[in-house]
Amino acid sequence: MRISKLYLTLLLAFSACVLIAPGAKAESGRAFQDPLSMAATPVAGALKISKQPILALATVNKKIVAVGLRGLIALSDDGGKIWRQAKVPVQSDLTAVTFPNDRNGWAVGHDGVIIATSDAGETWVKQFDGNQAATLFPDYYRKQVEAGNEGKKAFLDQVTLNAQNGAALPYLAVHFANEKIGYAVGSFGMIVATEDGGKMWRPWLEHVENNDFLNLNDIQQVGTDLYMVGERGMVWKLDRSSMVFKSIATGYNGSFFGLTGSQDKLLAFGLAGTVYRSANRGLTWEPANIGTRATLTAGTVTGSGLPILVSERGQLFIGDSQWKTFQAHPIPNLSMLAAVAISGTDSVVVAGYGGIQVQSK
Repeated sequence: MRISKLYLTLLLAFSACVLIAPGAKAESGRAFQDPLSMAATPVAGALKISKQPILALATVNKKIVAVGLRGLIALSDDGGKIWRQAKVPVQSDLTAVTFPNDRNGWAVGHDGVIIATSDAGETWVKQFDGNQAATLFPDYYRKQVEAGNEGKKAFLDQVTLNAQNGAALPYLAVHFANEKIGYAVGSFGMIVATEDGGKMWRPWLEHVENNDFLNLNDIQQVGTDLYMVGERGMVWKLDRSSMVFKSIATGYNGSFFGLTGSQDKLLAFGLAGTVYRSANRGLTWEPANIGTRATLTAGTVTGSGLPILVSERGQLFIGDSQWKTFQAHPIPNLSMLAAVAISGTDSVVVAGYGGIQVQSK
């Protein structure tokens, strides 16, 4: 069984709701409804929004954007004191969010959903989902194979396999370089790309050195470099000349769930407190000891260049200027942290199963 960042999102979803198989009846007697076709349900009471399970955070100017289960997107304009709910057209669990500028943003999640905003997160529209992918992606590679390109047969087989249960697999991370060029990555080597702001998405499997279709758990830009991390301790770095993500072996065999960095320094982190550090833009890697066996789920960098990581046990770790040693800071009343972001100059926002909390640095 593959272990990936997916375990966290599935565990959160299971803890928060009863999973109902398609065609089954809920306790209320209502038939299953496709979360891709239903708008997110309003959360009763503004104070309760901050208590909802959250899987990812982003900041847009002074606004904090939080995404989570059942299509919830919450917004705060005052550093996390007061939250309101955005208008979202789906109830699929959302796992990641990104903003390349002050207006345009994208969020991705379960059921292969990709949604977008052009008003800094206030309202969202669905751009793509797993139902569309189940038809379009096999057709994309099938046409190339039928035209004589046998090298695309493995990609056809993989997207066909991924689509056999319909809109089932999630995207786990999303990155946009600008308002036009973006990528979403996820389970079983799935990666999609757009060059027109999401009007059209196409599979990009041939652009990754990933013959085993390992899970892609995160995608992050550090400086001018674009990286991905995933299973078997793999890091991938985009080679701009060939537009192929080249694989980099780190010496670790477990799963990396995330990556963060600044200038030449990078941290890849994941299972059982594993942290690997690079000081040369990913060319070589060495293990770092963070002092925990808890799985590390998210990371960021402060304005002063210090790395911050959070864990499933409600811990926040702040690294030194060399990114070699870390100091633990337990977060009261929150466990299973899944996201962290910097807000302003003196606050860190953390989120997870227990909701959202703002901490002074």
